[in-house]
Amino acid sequence: MNKIFTIFVLTFLSLCAIRVAQAEPLASQRVANRVESVVTGQQLTATNAFGTPLIMELARKGDIETLRTLAQATPDKSFLDAHDKYNNNLFHVAKDARTVQFISALIRQADGAKAYQRLTKMTNQRNTLDETPLLAQINAGHTDTFYLLYRSSTLKQKNDEFKNHLARIQGSDPRMVQRHKEIYCKQIRQLSSANGLTLLQAARAQIPYNSQMAPLAQQITQAIPCLAQD
Repeated sequence: MNKIFTIFVLTFLSLCAIRVAQAEPLASQRVANRVESVVTGQQLTATNAFGTPLIMELARKGDIETLRTLAQATPDKSFLDAHDKYNNNLFHVAKDARTVQFISALIRQADGAKAYQRLTKMTNQRNTLDETPLLAQINAGHTDTFYLLYRSSTLKQKNDEFKNHLARIQGSDPRMVQRHKEIYCKQIRQLSSANGLTLLQAARAQIPYNSQMAPLAQQITQAIPCLAQD
């Protein structure tokens, strides 16, 4: 009887030891994964000597491959809210349209149905120079990012509201129509301006140095008629 009991105890202890041995690698792997994700997150938000987070440097360089690798390994997507010491966000510093599109894709993956709110908020944030990302991109001479950033901006919403309102009051007293145009255009110019320049003025200022700004200036004139008087 004692022998049977002893065999039972030994068998039970052996099974426990096997389960513990099997569980240890899994637990170790979970810890390793957690440590790796924390380290990755710290890498993306770590700042250089100038106070610029790594993720912003990657966006500025257009290094999408490195950004994709680090982002995939980082469950916490708070790095998307990164700012530098000039209060630039990722859209302010994005190298080109491809980078803007990739950042937008990361936001859509992270936020799902709520992505539009973050995209709109980020495209309307202003840096210490009072520039929205749209103005910053044009001031930097980037011609290919205009519609990507304009499409979801408050400026576009206001411009669309203006066009719809004018359509509703067509045929009314011409003096009232003109007054409404002046009010709306003033608001749109304010939304479009920073440091005394509107989007159109900034684009035109770049034309002597960047020939691609000439067609962009024409596109802005067509997209935002109120700025045509600049």
